[in-house]
Amino acid sequence: MTDQELINGLKIGVLNAIIRYQNSEYATKIISATRKSNSTVIKIPSNNLKKRVDSVNREYKKKQLIKQSKSAVTECLIKMYDYEKFELEYFDLRFDLYAKELDAKKERFIKKYPGFEEKDFFKSEINYFENPESNRYFFNSKNHKIFYHNYLESDTHILDLHQNKKIGFLKEKLQNKSESDYVKTSQSQSQKQDLENNEYPPIFKSYECYQKFISLAEFMEIKLDNINARNNQAKLNGIWQSNNGQKLFLKHTEKPEYLAFLNKNYNSEFETRSMSSGKKYTNRVDEYLSSI
Repeated sequence: MTDQELINGLKIGVLNAIIRYQNSEYATKIISATRKSNSTVIKIPSNNLKKRVDSVNREYKKKQLIKQSKSAVTECLIKMYDYEKFELEYFDLRFDLYAKELDAKKERFIKKYPGFEEKDFFKSEINYFENPESNRYFFNSKNHKIFYHNYLESDTHILDLHQNKKIGFLKEKLQNKSESDYVKTSQSQSQKQDLENNEYPPIFKSYECYQKFISLAEFMEIKLDNINARNNQAKLNGIWQSNNGQKLFLKHTEKPEYLAFLNKNYNSEFETRSMSSGKKYTNRVDEYLSSI
């Protein structure tokens, strides 16, 4: 049996236990009715007293069935931590699996909701995990949501541990993002001030060459305020590798100096050996710089 089949079996176990929980009062009446013929007959003089005793018995059996159902739901969910084949939207996904796929989930969020940013994604995820009553569910065979939070035992340490770890992880990501945005804003303001004061980094031949670099970055759609965005590294390497791009820099400028300039001014961590090839962008760089 595959992991996926085992997981599906555990999900069915959760759904069946919830159904038993929801129907506990009805099930107790059925159990009471079927046991009447086998139970010891106790003569009770008062009908009212007999009704009270029956009521107590039904309530006791109901509580026992509820307890058994909660135990079954919790046990199934804990067993799921042994496996890895889960949908990413599963609330109680193991923390290591969640952290591994976070970037992919973030990209889908940003693509699905135009105008929203990385920090909006982190806020959305934090809100999601802080509201387990609304977000702990499976789909049944009719594609209806079956919520299971209220069918858990009170002592769900391992589930809470993973939930709280994800919340803490996301809050740290959000804080780091906010701090990074602050740094980038400060750098952008500093860059603007340099242009206004005709100041420029010492690797460029002149202030005009530095202006051309900024203009080229905008033309190439290089997000200097998000330097680690996709394709940025290759485009920046394309500037360095192009013939006209080289004319922006002082004659004896080395590539490590160029990367140091990027890392210092734009909060990147580029290294010579790991830079993506920029060959496919060199013609575009040369054509633009020739036109201005």
